[in-house]
Amino acid sequence: MARTARLRSKWQESFLGLADPITSPSDPRFELVKLQLSPDKTAPAKELSSVEQAQVIPPNPERLHSRGYSFERLLGTADEVQHIAALLKEENQQVDVRVGVDATKAKLLDTDLSKFRFLHFATHGVLAVD
Repeated sequence: MARTARLRSKWQESFLGLADPITSPSDPRFELVKLQLSPDKTAPAKELSSVEQAQVIPPNPERLHSRGYSFERLLGTADEVQHIAALLKEENQQVDVRVGVDATKAKLLDTDLSKFRFLHFATHGVLAVD
């Protein structure tokens, strides 16, 4: 008689996927976000509060460009994490997918990553090296 050991998972969720973040004010979604945050949808896009800016505005593109960085939109990355999430959902795994306006540094830093078994970041990144 064969026995199969089943280990209980310590993770609350199986997968966190971040993809297709808004990395430039030239991204058409940038203006849509500003409109969504405006209480009066018929009014022109409002100035964002510092909290709202931290949630949706990417780092200063001129500053990044002067350092040799250019972050264009990563087309296809949203599909990438959605496909991975779909595979895990078929196995009844809990997933959290954050795309576009939901794929922000502020929201990521407010997330307990230890509850996820797998982390998948389909984004640009800069690694500070001393």
